[in-house]
Amino acid sequence: MSEAVGRALVADLAPLELRATGYGIVNAVVGLLLLPASIVAGLPWDAVDPAAPFWLGAACAGAPALLALGFVRPRRSG
Repeated sequence: MSEAVGRALVADLAPLELRATGYGIVNAVVGLLLLPASIVAGLPWDAVDPAAPFWLGAACAGAPALLALGFVRPRRSG
């Protein structure tokens, strides 16, 4: 799902004559970042347990949500 959103964003933001370059840059950046992401996921997989990267991902997704709860204050009426 996220790949289609990225392609649509490139199509919307890149000028017509640079659209292919935009797709190339996006795919190059994604490809370069997949290697460190795989290493970060593989280390706890090998060192701890195969479920560890999933718990790490859940913690990385949940931490900003908890931080947002601490910083967002309800609007007071009146």
